[in-house]
Amino acid sequence: MTKKWSTHIFLIICTLFIASAFLPSGLGYLNNPNDEFLMQQWGWLRIYTDVAYANNYRGNSSTIVAVIDTGIDLDHPDLQANIYTNPGEIPGDGLDNDGNGYIDDVHGWNFVSSNNNVEDNDGHGTHVSGIIAAIDNSIVICGVAPHVKILPIKVIEIASGDLSVLPEAINYAVKMGADIISMSIGTNDPIGPLLKFKIDTAINNAYGNGTVLVAAAGNDYLSTVSYPASNPKVIAVAATTTSDHRASYSNTGSEIDIAAPGGDSSGAIISTTRNSTYISMAGTSMACPHVSGAIALMLQWNSTLTPTEVWERLNETAIDLGTPGRDDEFGVGLVNIAGILDLPLAHTYNPTLDWFFQNIWWIGLIGVVVILLVIYAILKKKPQAYSDVSFTTPSPNP
Repeated sequence: MTKKWSTHIFLIICTLFIASAFLPSGLGYLNNPNDEFLMQQWGWLRIYTDVAYANNYRGNSSTIVAVIDTGIDLDHPDLQANIYTNPGEIPGDGLDNDGNGYIDDVHGWNFVSSNNNVEDNDGHGTHVSGIIAAIDNSIVICGVAPHVKILPIKVIEIASGDLSVLPEAINYAVKMGADIISMSIGTNDPIGPLLKFKIDTAINNAYGNGTVLVAAAGNDYLSTVSYPASNPKVIAVAATTTSDHRASYSNTGSEIDIAAPGGDSSGAIISTTRNSTYISMAGTSMACPHVSGAIALMLQWNSTLTPTEVWERLNETAIDLGTPGRDDEFGVGLVNIAGILDLPLAHTYNPTLDWFFQNIWWIGLIGVVVILLVIYAILKKKPQAYSDVSFTTPSPNP
């Protein structure tokens, strides 16, 4: 074999060796989600969702989280597979196959129009749903509990409206077996005593059936918590910023139970929205689903917990913020998923490493090219050639 071919084989071996050196590190980091915008999900990271994910706490597909809101984008690629499908209904036959009083409620129910069209015309409900259960599918984002099912229940057309159909919506969620009811809706306006009685009755019924209820505290800059979050059987969620401060808009009061990332102008919460797109939004509406997702992971950890026990676990594991102990801004503190699951309070995900491994092949390729150029230059360099020099010995003088 000629020296030329030996050199080529050597270069090929070097290339394969250097490229493969990057592979084990890259594979080792795959225990984190590989969704493209994960490094922008500061709220997901702040409550130690990465620790849960790395330890295979991603929610059970049997867990149903009812999202009472503006509906959902049924075709969103980051949500579609996690939208609840009613096994008792035959789609499109015009019959109430499961006998629950709702015809063709295949993917939930629209209480505004009294039909099965739960498509989201606003985007708010889709955003909330993505925070809870966006799929870990490498597309864009990952939810707090990416393997649970979302039951969309539409009670308003846009991100503001009245609560007149809320009692029926809560009762429907219970009837469909929801483990958690997430309500990023509420009001500080007066509501009639009859409607309040109906809502309170529905909440009591849900609580008594073992369903955990979570609601947003409201974005009114007020010292009173929105209803239904102010109901004692509902977990009221305040909003925090990227620096763990209370978001200025987040309502305060003695009914605040716990806090979660809701964002503000310094950093909002990215999630899914209508038309298969994504958007960043801020509000207690975004904080509420972080807690709902955390509870879904808690139920994977221990599926026998009652609503009271769920609250006790949130209470004893929260990260204290603000005034030491419980306060009217943060409640018991920031929701802490690692603590909930009895896992170390140490992040397994690093945004810098995430960027590195997302670009590892480009980095590796550049490194290989540089090294090969150096090797090639060394091998190509030839020793300096010297011409023969003849020396003439001078003849001795006569």
